[in-house]
Amino acid sequence: ILIPQYGMIAAAFVTVATELVGALLFYRLFRREFGAGFDLPHALRLIACAVIMGIVIYALRDLSMLLLIPLGGGIYIAAVLLTRSLTSEEQALLAGLLRRATNRLGLTRA
Repeated sequence: ILIPQYGMIAAAFVTVATELVGALLFYRLFRREFGAGFDLPHALRLIACAVIMGIVIYALRDLSMLLLIPLGGGIYIAAVLLTRSLTSEEQALLAGLLRRATNRLGLTRA
C-alpha cells in the first residue's frame, strides 16, 4: 500500500516494522515458555557500544572495507570491555571459547 506511493523509504520502514513485530512476538513466546526476562540495562550498554562503533566507522567510511570490518570489530570489543557490558556468565563463556580456540591453534604455552 505504501510502497508504490512512497518508494524505497516506505519499503525500509515497513520492513523494520515487520521485523519489530516479529521480534516482539518471539520475545513474548520465549518469555512464556522459558520464563526468561529482558535485562534492559545490559541491552542498553551493548546498544551503546554498537552506536559508538557505528559512529567511528561512519566517520571513517572512505577507508577500504577490508580495513573497516576488522576495525569495527575491534572498536566494538574495546567498547564492550571498557563499559564492562558483559555479565559474569558471558565472560566465562568467552574465556572458555578463547581457551579452546588457542588450544586448537596451538597458541598455548607448554
